[in-house]
Amino acid sequence: MSISIDLSKQEYGVFDYNKNQFLELKNKNFIFGKNGAGKSTLRKMILSQLSDNYDVRIFTGFNNLVVDKKLNAIVLGEENINAKKLFNNVEEKILKFEEDKLLLNNELKSLEWKYLYLEEGIEKHLLYKQREDILSKYNEQRNLLDSFYSDKARELKTKNNPQITKPNYIRNHFINDIKTSRLLSEEEVLINERILFEVTKNKISSEFKFKSIELSNLVNDVNEILGHKMQEVSLIKELKDDPDRMTFVRHGLKIHHAGENCSFCGNEISKKRFSELETFISLSEVKDIENQITNQIDIIKKLIIQINEIEVIKKENFYSIFHEEAVEIIEEIKNKKIEYRYILDLLNQSLSDKFNLIFRTIEKLDFTIPSDFTIIENKLNELSNKHNNFTDNIIMKKEVAMKKLRLHFVSLKIKEKKEYKSNWRGYELEEFELNKINEELENINIIINKRKKDIKGSYLNLQENTICYLENKLRELNEEKARILKSTKNTFKFVEIINEKLKKVGKYNLELTLEKDLEDVEHYQIKDKNGVRSIDKLSTGEKNIIAFLYFIESLSDVEKRSNKQKVIVFDDPMNSNDDTMQYLIITEIQKIYTDKFIDKFHSTKDYFICLTHNAHFYLNVQPQGYFKEKKELQGKIVEVSKYSKNNFYRLENGIFKKITSPKEDFNTHYELLWIELQSLYSHDLTNSMLNSMRRIVETYTKFNRISIVDFYKNNEEYKKLFDVNSHSIDDHSMETIGKSKDDLKRMFKELFDSNNATKHFSTYWK
Repeated sequence: MSISIDLSKQEYGVFDYNKNQFLELKNKNFIFGKNGAGKSTLRKMILSQLSDNYDVRIFTGFNNLVVDKKLNAIVLGEENINAKKLFNNVEEKILKFEEDKLLLNNELKSLEWKYLYLEEGIEKHLLYKQREDILSKYNEQRNLLDSFYSDKARELKTKNNPQITKPNYIRNHFINDIKTSRLLSEEEVLINERILFEVTKNKISSEFKFKSIELSNLVNDVNEILGHKMQEVSLIKELKDDPDRMTFVRHGLKIHHAGENCSFCGNEISKKRFSELETFISLSEVKDIENQITNQIDIIKKLIIQINEIEVIKKENFYSIFHEEAVEIIEEIKNKKIEYRYILDLLNQSLSDKFNLIFRTIEKLDFTIPSDFTIIENKLNELSNKHNNFTDNIIMKKEVAMKKLRLHFVSLKIKEKKEYKSNWRGYELEEFELNKINEELENINIIINKRKKDIKGSYLNLQENTICYLENKLRELNEEKARILKSTKNTFKFVEIINEKLKKVGKYNLELTLEKDLEDVEHYQIKDKNGVRSIDKLSTGEKNIIAFLYFIESLSDVEKRSNKQKVIVFDDPMNSNDDTMQYLIITEIQKIYTDKFIDKFHSTKDYFICLTHNAHFYLNVQPQGYFKEKKELQGKIVEVSKYSKNNFYRLENGIFKKITSPKEDFNTHYELLWIELQSLYSHDLTNSMLNSMRRIVETYTKFNRISIVDFYKNNEEYKKLFDVNSHSIDDHSMETIGKSKDDLKRMFKELFDSNNATKHFSTYWK
């Protein structure tokens, strides 16, 4: 039973169908063709010509495996052609939008440039460069000012006698002080310095109170005495109402008696004369006036003592800031005492004069009475209150004084120019320059931010060529992709079988675990002993074996089962797999076409087609050995081989050359051995390379009638290496040989070089 493909219906002129328009296909077909020979074209023609009447299943590698990097997973079972086209179309759109988004993101990054962006090849944006230049100028000017702030803060901190800053005074404190700095007068500086030097003094506890001295009444009393006139009792002609003579008589009566000679004239004083003189004045009145004078003098003396006893305050009892005021009050007290003493002395002297000239009236004293001590008392008590208040608040007062002095010196510092540095133009100019540059910086930042805003866009007002617009489109496309993925089938039952098969061949680092996204679409993460593997780290070979095993299991999918005969096509199923995976792929394919799973393939009704460019795979996937069976056919006994049971084709130059015997096949074809060797070399399959090398040597020596011993002369270790490590394809537990593929190639060339066959080696190793 066979089917055929009409080669004339090819889309492009790949196949030469002049001799054979139809390609006959049996139930089992093995077709070898190099890359570019037309295998993919044939696969497409099989699909287009047979899909209406047959259940065509095609494996083309891991194309039926969807890698979702966002989910870090793979999605299996994307067989629906329409869904696949939609999916690919969505992916293309996503790729286009992602590229556009990348360009915008790159521009955004160039506006927010970082050094690590160099690895992405992102250069600085022109606006960013402009900002850099301005920022460089700004930083230079900022550093200039910062140095000034730091230097001046250090100068103020190290200033002492008095200290005007706290020990932790730094640049930022100086900057803050500039805002409130104020110059002080010399007097204000001195006052605040004295406050800082002050040591806490005791409070003045008692209130000052001077004893009251009533001068007005005293003056009146004295004036009354001074103006008193003695009355004459009898008349003595010689005295003539003369106060001096009367005073002379008064004194004479005190020192003489009747009968004594007068001290003045020497004449005797008669009793009669003495009696006349005594009766001339009233002795009692004189005595009374004398007593008054004496009493007033006593009062005045006491007042003088009282004045003298008034204690003059000491300025040392007050804080130095109050010394001027204290001295002023001290002077006032002294002056007031002098004033009082002057008047009291004057009153005292006038009374003394009256006493001596008691018969004479003395002119009354007329002067302004000085004020009392009340005003001085008030001043002194006010000063005491200031002193006591200062004591209560001395810490706060010192802090205020320190701040005033500090702000004063800050004001002086910011006025410095060349006295600070030769290139220093003054704080105000330098600060103005910084603000000017900062304004430039703010302007360029506004421009950059506007451009960034334009790039980002807004979700509320979507505009083309913005990230928001592209992200919205990508979201829509991803939602569409998710809807497409939802149409895929449940693949978990197949995955369990895949995991078992991988474990059996020792692949424990490829365990598929079922996960579901928010929309319940199934996907599979890959795990090893360390946990979930990054999907980006999956090799091509690993993805290929997963897709291959899924394809094998999907052949028995009951949801796809139909009454149609199956046409199963393997288009280059071997892809960058190691020895173990090659063995697994080969054995799984062999199980298919040998009817090991009837629900997947039945050789009596279904069709198996294997297309490959891999010589090693071609030689090992086909039925092994050359055994002939004897069967009766139309009454005759005929020998039946694998070449008569199955179709073997070699596709070369657009022609399908049918292979009917081992002689025509690559099994005995020397060139294929070299092709196979180079294929193994390109896939790093060093163990299998040794087997191919041994077979090439055997074929070469037999054909050229060279003994094996002679061929390996002086290189016996190479023969041992080839013989010991040459194993069949199913020996996938072999340990490493300790040689790289290039080591083996070099050794193999040396063998031909030593046998004068360098040209032969170069001819076949292309």
